[in-house]
Amino acid sequence: MNSDNTASPRSTPLRLRIDDGPTGGLPRPAALYALETLAVTAGLAVRVLEEGEADIVYGPEPRQLAANGVFLRRQPIPAKASEDAAVIWHGKHAFLYFDGAAPAAPAREDGRLYIDADIVLATFLLLSGALEEGAQSDRHGCHHVLDLALYKLGMLHHAPVNHYADLLQGALGKPSTDKTQHYVAALSHDVDYPEIIRWIEMARLTSQRRGRVTMREMGNILTGRSHFWQFGEWMELERSLGFRSAFYFCGYAGSLPGYALRAPDPFYDVAMPQFQQMMSEMAADGFEVGLHASYNSWCNPQMLRREIDRVEQASGRKVVGNRHHYWHRGEQPLWRTARVHAEAGLVYDASAGLERRIGFRNGISTPFHYYDAERERASTVLQLPSCLMDSQLFDYRDLSYFNDPWKEVDQVLKELRTYGGLFLTNFHNRVLNHTFFPGWKEAATHLYNTLAADSSCQVMLPEEYARLWLQREKKLRLA
Repeated sequence: MNSDNTASPRSTPLRLRIDDGPTGGLPRPAALYALETLAVTAGLAVRVLEEGEADIVYGPEPRQLAANGVFLRRQPIPAKASEDAAVIWHGKHAFLYFDGAAPAAPAREDGRLYIDADIVLATFLLLSGALEEGAQSDRHGCHHVLDLALYKLGMLHHAPVNHYADLLQGALGKPSTDKTQHYVAALSHDVDYPEIIRWIEMARLTSQRRGRVTMREMGNILTGRSHFWQFGEWMELERSLGFRSAFYFCGYAGSLPGYALRAPDPFYDVAMPQFQQMMSEMAADGFEVGLHASYNSWCNPQMLRREIDRVEQASGRKVVGNRHHYWHRGEQPLWRTARVHAEAGLVYDASAGLERRIGFRNGISTPFHYYDAERERASTVLQLPSCLMDSQLFDYRDLSYFNDPWKEVDQVLKELRTYGGLFLTNFHNRVLNHTFFPGWKEAATHLYNTLAADSSCQVMLPEEYARLWLQREKKLRLA
């Protein structure tokens, strides 16, 4: 997988041993989940030992550590991880810690690498969402960014899990002379509102501009020349650069009264001929058609399956990926929602992102699985972390670390060139309409041209990248 974020996988399994740690440490299944996630991200195959000499030892002491092995110190789980989290940089790697005592820099001694920070615990806390505990949320369940520990630490445009994988790969993997990692960009579009309701948008535009709407603009809206059916424009833009993207369609046929009185679902019907024709054209031209799950489908696998079936029937192709409308995955633990995804037959979900902020929500730039706390193992559905949404460039500038949100994009791309990963973008289908979204088309074009000019970037479909990653996992698991 030479176009992704890591070096070529090492096929010879490394010996991994987890020793009992201090009281209150990560349970063994959770520790194994985090270690296996780090190993896959680093491209390392591992074999778990109960006793004996090991190449990787996670425990309180470096007992029976092989020559050229790596020792990972095991520490207790903090009582209030989201409140106690701190970060220290050693070289190009950021280490999270929670006990008030900054860990020492990784050190080599007699060929062995000793890592004082508990990177296994940090990985688990990041991927499980434990560092988001206590954050306030809006009515859709989207966290207030200012409450998030990673935001407070200035870490949302960094991916510490990939820092740890990079450290392990450098110590245990195949040596690489390439100072720049390759990363993947995947382009996607949530199809929320493809058919304009003219009187609503006329009223909205008039209100937003305080009545300053030109006669030409009014005429274009009323006659349908100004519209939200922007699929052809997106496809033309992407084809011109050799790109293809994913369009996520809602399989639930909502309505305007339902939007107002029940749930804010899109109000279009994919069974209508114009949608069937458009999705057929997309599939024939190499674009991906996925699901944009309805607002309340997160807890109901039968409902989610019905929505998948409707999109598949309309498009004539299999749906493997999804992103939830409003990023709404419910109030239950996210591994429960991942179970719903698995029961409905999804391969990947692209809802692990932030509504108002560019960056890596779970501190990871590569695909991962949620930890199922009841079954004590990784969930089967792959999570593709979403990194950028269109409105973050315009509507939420005050939440950026920088005066210019494009500087934030530059920082994210710099992170990806250093550690590799996935740059998954989300531009809604309607935002190429200049009347309602001035400057948004130019922003998308600028971003796409930036990716096209980046020799370290390969653009591929989300479903293509997901399948490559799952093949990677299988190869390492069977090694």
